[in-house]
Amino acid sequence: DMVIKYTSKELSHSLELALHAWEDACAAVLGRERALNNLEELGSRNPSQSDPEMQAALDALERATVFVVQVDRRLKTDFGDTLTFEGVPYCERKDEADWWTGGTGIIRPLSMGEGVVA
Repeated sequence: DMVIKYTSKELSHSLELALHAWEDACAAVLGRERALNNLEELGSRNPSQSDPEMQAALDALERATVFVVQVDRRLKTDFGDTLTFEGVPYCERKDEADWWTGGTGIIRPLSMGEGVVA
């Protein structure tokens, strides 16, 4: 689908920019998934919310999530594309707090995308 879209006469000029945006999107999703896996591993050892390692993992997840949201918005705004993962729009749950904390149930003041420009 992307080949057809970006090699059309109307959009061929956008191919290079779109490719860079999609490379950023891939890096963002992979980074967030790594952060989620790290948080899951820490959670399996039952650290508390006050554990510095857990705080660092939550901070890393938040940064990765903000990057994903930024890239997703860029794809939508600049190219009309939707970032998906396993066939599902990746950011469809971004308004749910547990999406930002990896479903840990930990409640803490997260930015939940504050400062993310739409």
